[in-house]
Amino acid sequence: KPDHARRDHFGLRYAALMLEIVGVAMAGADTERRLLNALSITNISLDFGQSNVALDAWIAPPDYTSLPPVFLSRAEQTGSGDAADENTLIATTTGSTIFAQITAPNLSADRPPTIRIGDEIISFEPADPGQFHLTYTLDLAALQAANPAPSVPDGEPATVADERERVTIGFFNGRRALGAWDLLVTPDRPPSMVLSDRPSVSEELLVEIPYAALDDYGLTSVIGTLTLLAEVEGSKTPPVMEEILGQAPEGQSLGSRLTTTARQDLIAHPWAGLEIAIKLTAQDALGQTASSETETLVLPMRSFTNPVARALVDHRQNLTLRP
Repeated sequence: KPDHARRDHFGLRYAALMLEIVGVAMAGADTERRLLNALSITNISLDFGQSNVALDAWIAPPDYTSLPPVFLSRAEQTGSGDAADENTLIATTTGSTIFAQITAPNLSADRPPTIRIGDEIISFEPADPGQFHLTYTLDLAALQAANPAPSVPDGEPATVADERERVTIGFFNGRRALGAWDLLVTPDRPPSMVLSDRPSVSEELLVEIPYAALDDYGLTSVIGTLTLLAEVEGSKTPPVMEEILGQAPEGQSLGSRLTTTARQDLIAHPWAGLEIAIKLTAQDALGQTASSETETLVLPMRSFTNPVARALVDHRQNLTLRP
């Protein structure tokens, strides 16, 4: 028969019982949950080689959009990850680039980490020892080709959602998932351009062309195309000239919304006094264009009282029409 009193000189068995009673009293209504947690068996990971894996990942939109990068996961110096909310749908434009780096002391170049983009699996490239990096550009057209959308019945317009593509990206080290995010890749739509009124000639003999132009990420140029309407002897096609109405510096834009009136001094133009057709074309950073409707106008010319000057102007027009 066990002799507890002889073995437990200080009565510690009663202290343990008292601690249990105090714990139950303090837990109150939470007693049952705490007891179940204490008695439950938890999974213990023995994969020590992957315990210090750190993931840095972000999405950089194209420079011309002026949009900030979106950070998916920013690893701390300790190796712990500060991941973005994986339950949030992240919108980004086509042409955006995914940059990622995975660091772990026991990573092997023979079994590099991977990224899954839809059904495509891409391996990271080895960098320094224990480091792998990846760069991937999101191409909306390629994503849509890999995941074709259901055809739209004849007579029904495509919705905005039909132009976008939702895709899930996930990072893996072997079979271990390091993070996954849902992306909504949106198109870079072409600009729009309209003449807001008919071109006219001001009192100062300037050609005034009112127009409005829009683009989702900014316009880079606005060009006016002038077409001579008078028949030119010996030419089967009418002469065409271009006038630059707006040109952004390299890497910049004219803005996403333009509502203005271009004023051009064309009084010394070879076609002064002749009727022309005017059409404006707007262009964005991708080279996508949109053109306005065509309007006609007689280019202004100076009135000369000197007969010699008048004769020179007439001679210039004759050379234009009969070169």
